[in-house]
Amino acid sequence: MAFPTSRLRSSWEVRTLTGEPYAAIHVRSLQTVIRAGTDAWGRTGKDQPALVTAEVSLAKPFHVAASSDTVSEDTVHYGLLAKAVLASLGRLGAHSEGASRITINDLVEHLGNDVVYPGESSAAKPPRRILRDPAKVRYASLTLALPKASLLGEGVSLTHSIAYPDGSEETASKACCLSFHRLRVPTLIGVNDNERTAKQVVVADVDIDQFVCQADVYTGIEAVIVKVAPLYLALFEVDTTLNNLTDNGRVLV
Repeated sequence: MAFPTSRLRSSWEVRTLTGEPYAAIHVRSLQTVIRAGTDAWGRTGKDQPALVTAEVSLAKPFHVAASSDTVSEDTVHYGLLAKAVLASLGRLGAHSEGASRITINDLVEHLGNDVVYPGESSAAKPPRRILRDPAKVRYASLTLALPKASLLGEGVSLTHSIAYPDGSEETASKACCLSFHRLRVPTLIGVNDNERTAKQVVVADVDIDQFVCQADVYTGIEAVIVKVAPLYLALFEVDTTLNNLTDNGRVLV
């Protein structure tokens, strides 16, 4: 389902739209190997490790599960969620053989729509989606992390999150965030003379929220960040120095 950009929000806004959850179920860092996206050098068609994290916040209290001490239909079993994610990845791999390459945005979209309760599909009863179920879920998020897709950092990730504040898919709000984790950028930083003699490594996390792009452009974005960061830090230091020397000295860029 194409999501209207008019309902695209920041990740923080989407999370806060639904308030405090009755319960939240997390499956973190499911390990798999995928042939999607690009590697750190921008090459396609290469197998690479991936980590998938899913979160589901329930729309209603789970009274039946609490009173009967069983995993009933008013909650989500974390084991079923983990199995459903891996099964969906398997279906995508089998379906995409010989097809055009898969972007990480395509993969996250596929998971959001295809992660279903196992063993429930039939001609009379279509499968129930776990993450796209407004009747049961108030908030859900999926993160695909590629730990080997960065040359200078600890990985790249794409997170899609969705909120159903009114319990309806028609009024849902969505967020997309591309993240670069612990980028190591050598740069001159500091105001003391000794700090100007050699570059130091600055470690930075960079989030690009409300990210709308179907293509895999993260290697190019990382190259821009690494190029621009030292210049930004240098301008920031000049700006800070002028403020220390004058009342209103500013560097405008």
